[in-house]
Amino acid sequence: MTTDLPSLTPGTRVVLRYRLPAGSTHPMTDVIGTLEATGPLIRVRAADGHEVEVTSDRVVALKALGPRPVRTKDIRTAELALALASAPEHDAWVGGWWVRAGAEAGSAREPGSVLDSGSALPLADSPMRGAGALADLLADATLERVSRWYADRGLPALLQIPDRLARVPDGWRAHDEQLVLTVALSTPRSDVGDTVMQEVPGSARPVAATLRDDDGAVLAQAWASVPTIADEVPRMVLQRVEVTATARRAGHGRRICTDLMSWGERQGARMCIARVAQADPDTLAFLHALGFTDHHRTRLASPADPA
Repeated sequence: MTTDLPSLTPGTRVVLRYRLPAGSTHPMTDVIGTLEATGPLIRVRAADGHEVEVTSDRVVALKALGPRPVRTKDIRTAELALALASAPEHDAWVGGWWVRAGAEAGSAREPGSVLDSGSALPLADSPMRGAGALADLLADATLERVSRWYADRGLPALLQIPDRLARVPDGWRAHDEQLVLTVALSTPRSDVGDTVMQEVPGSARPVAATLRDDDGAVLAQAWASVPTIADEVPRMVLQRVEVTATARRAGHGRRICTDLMSWGERQGARMCIARVAQADPDTLAFLHALGFTDHHRTRLASPADPA
């Protein structure tokens, strides 16, 4: 068997070649997808969602592949899910930009995160009503209207610029780059165990998870939601994870996130999305260890200081 199996972990994109039963029209076949399980049984989930499970003695080759090419549509959908997970208090459509300010009551978002609900997001051509057309995004008149919308609320104009959805306009400066990561969800990873799930009021079906020790002390907390997007398979958004300082490096963060992803799967989600600052290597390493892979980058843009 030609295989990278010793170094492969669930969540890796792979190609699996395996022998078919005797009497089949072909001796073997291939499947490309996400590795779900290793060991005596090898399980791969294909792009269409169906799973292939074979015993290890039937495996001819199992090789890691590079990340699946990310389509612009996938970036737009991921950004829409992230945005809907933190619904704004005030919003409007301005020439293809979803301008937003303030957070919905009960929204589980990291305090002060302008990327969640305080910036203008270029969602032209998205399924949202009023999204507008791509051609309007960077017109001077459009950007002036965006700036005026924020000024009317006493706020600075902030654009969110995800890869391929828009470029940083002339006269604006980019800052605060973040990385969006995803991981496929297919079958429940565990029971929720001792993690307590509590629904939080909000339009995106948010839930707060708490993990406690035997004495009731909080070990870890996390927040997630499964926003509804028209004509799309549900996606779970992992919004925030906090591990108590005295309980770190004991696996509690992994445990609560695994339980939350099992909850998301039970809500029908087939993918989990997270966003983290590019300058936060510890959180990036944590998410990668959970099986997340890099999807795309986004950054903020602000008007450049006058010369």
